[in-house]
Amino acid sequence: MDYCLKNKDQAEFDGLMLLTGLGVEDEDGNVVPASHEVLIDRIGPITIVTGYTEADEPITLTYPEYYANLRLLIEPTEEQIEALAPFAIDPSAPQYRTWA
Repeated sequence: MDYCLKNKDQAEFDGLMLLTGLGVEDEDGNVVPASHEVLIDRIGPITIVTGYTEADEPITLTYPEYYANLRLLIEPTEEQIEALAPFAIDPSAPQYRTWA
């Protein structure tokens, strides 16, 4: 199961991973996947080039929230589904990086 998640910042995402048991803290205090069946693709804020000025300078649009993709190679529990649902977004508009 794949999730595209949007959190207000990295701390909120890390807290969500710890809360759901999908993440654990490593010896350095970083939140990492709890097992090899949890894949995390940290994106962070997203900046998209939307056009160019007459001087050929890029015009950008930034989404400042913290984005991440989560792939579960296990069936999530009902509690995990409920915890992830408020942060899950549709990655198709605009097109964010997704799992291939």
